[in-house]
Amino acid sequence: MSETAYALQDFQAAGALGPLDAQVAHALARIGGETDPRVLLGAALACRAPQRGHICADLTEIVRGPVVDRDADDVEAAEAPGDPTPLAWPELQGWLVALQHSALVQVADDAAPQPDAALRPLVLDGHRLYLRRYARYQDRLLQAVLHRTKGEVPGIDADLLRQGLHRLFPANVDLAGRLDRQRVAAAMAVLRRLTVVSGGPGTGKTSTVKKILALLLEQDEQARTLDPTRPPLRIALAAPTGKAATRLRESLVEDLDTLDTTPQVRQQLTDLQAFTLHKLLGFQRRTPWQFKHHAGVSLPHDVVVVDEASMVDFALMTKLVEAVPAHARLVLLGDRDQLASVEAGAVLADLCGDDRDLHLSDGFAAQLGSLVGGAVPVAAAFSGLGDSLVHLDHFYRFGRDSGIGTAARTLVGALDGELGGDASLPVERRRADRILDLFGAGTAPARADLTWLQPQEDRLPPAILATVVAHYLQVRELALAGRVAEALAALRGLCVLCAHRQGELGVQGVNQRVEEALLDRAPAAGGSRGRTPAARAPYAGRPILVRENDYTMGLMNGDLGIVAHDPERDGELRAFFADSDGAVRSLPLVRLPAHDTNFAMTIHKSQGSQVDHAVVVLPLVASAILTRELLYTGLTRAQRHVTVVATAQAVRRAAAARVQRASGLAEKLGVVVSGSPHRD
Repeated sequence: MSETAYALQDFQAAGALGPLDAQVAHALARIGGETDPRVLLGAALACRAPQRGHICADLTEIVRGPVVDRDADDVEAAEAPGDPTPLAWPELQGWLVALQHSALVQVADDAAPQPDAALRPLVLDGHRLYLRRYARYQDRLLQAVLHRTKGEVPGIDADLLRQGLHRLFPANVDLAGRLDRQRVAAAMAVLRRLTVVSGGPGTGKTSTVKKILALLLEQDEQARTLDPTRPPLRIALAAPTGKAATRLRESLVEDLDTLDTTPQVRQQLTDLQAFTLHKLLGFQRRTPWQFKHHAGVSLPHDVVVVDEASMVDFALMTKLVEAVPAHARLVLLGDRDQLASVEAGAVLADLCGDDRDLHLSDGFAAQLGSLVGGAVPVAAAFSGLGDSLVHLDHFYRFGRDSGIGTAARTLVGALDGELGGDASLPVERRRADRILDLFGAGTAPARADLTWLQPQEDRLPPAILATVVAHYLQVRELALAGRVAEALAALRGLCVLCAHRQGELGVQGVNQRVEEALLDRAPAAGGSRGRTPAARAPYAGRPILVRENDYTMGLMNGDLGIVAHDPERDGELRAFFADSDGAVRSLPLVRLPAHDTNFAMTIHKSQGSQVDHAVVVLPLVASAILTRELLYTGLTRAQRHVTVVATAQAVRRAAAARVQRASGLAEKLGVVVSGSPHRD
């Protein structure tokens, strides 16, 4: 056995590489005539990185410790027992030198680039090793973002904007004299061609964007009064999933009649529709790697608003930013503390960094101050993205006594100054202890909107199982009574959110337990007892979750529906879905794309949705998927109540582990990001 084969097999056996990674590395070696085991190891790691969510292999972090796939949504990978096998990584400087001299590697910013550099499959940029495809994505996204941060949109009426800001964002006594960042974000979005608005649940992101659009439409209304030949403002609303797009539009039209603007503006906002990003960009089945709209064929819009931007992966974000016309505004909304995209990259986190303060340039801070009516702080160290970034820090949905809001803010470090406790303990441990106290694990009673239950061996506790079953019995009764719209609305009342798909405490196990309990209570709801859920006949009241986009049927990944009898088709069992305008439509069961029973879903899948009562189920065993972002995302899906089914140890593990995806984007933008992408 050769030294090269032995090295890759050794790392594969330890779980640092997969079989495909090693095979690709060997294929590249044969093509490029490479024999150095260090280069082949780097190539295999670069192949591995995007599969685990990273843009590149960060060699500095890799040699410091074991590779940890923190956000793998795969139960087999996530539940590997014990510590990773210690590995003898190459010495870093020697490794980098070997890569620099390899015929497989292009060295970024090389003073004397090789003639065939563009043909080499790997790119080394400092201590980061990329597959060429992802290095190009990073370069393209970097240039597109920086281009959008330069200059302001011309033709803004400052007096009209100032009046609109004060009318739509009246003084808020709850801010206690602090700067209203919603107002700052709105002014920024009118003036700039790129605005990134980050904030936790209930901080008013969608409320702010509604007012941003009203301000823009007011500017457009006045401009078209002065110039009747001017075409109307073209606005696009989008989100990564159909579910998130539906919620965006619902939030936009909610309480629209109370918005203090003109009837014409309110009507224009009412008429807006929201689409998935794939539909907006023009997905093409014959060329799925290239959308209809791209850098060469721009979107026909003047304003593009994207919600749930944390779910947008690196490749899709690159294509989106490039497709937005140079003159247009791009507004990205999201929560940087949520789980990152399923595919490679964590673009919103890269853009926002870890600092929650404003970082505005002198001139722009003064300009904003004159518009919003207050002193706007100036950055001590300004980066090119500072004038385009606002983090909303005031919770409107959750009051000061809210357990959900307090637990979420504690988990992400927003309340570190109020932790107390033993200062010698790590801050992550103190955060976890504070969260457990809020759930009633300490001497104080639990907050009214929080419940903590210990798993019973490897199953849901009977009390919460009974609550879940009772809820879905009510849903089924509505469906059987022909009140389908009410049944669909009731689905948002409660959902079980699991860390994993498999296992008794995963989606599969919970779905089976709930369905079996429903059959015990209402045998007519399904097929014969004892059969697996997949083998049972369809039944009225079955909630379903779509798993893939189907543009022909108008269904998107994440859409939630229910099976019910259709009186307009002789009682035929069909699947019913609510459209973004509130209308309900039915589809034949045989025409549905891939879908699952949905008494429970993964926390990853729940992103972009809200329920009244979220039951968050964490695994009993040590799991690589158990992170701060996972727990935070689960907690913040709830609007009124959270029940966490977990051990205290699982909560502490989640609070201590953070997803960090390797990327060079934040560093190149000058954004501050702490932590290590690969270390435990």
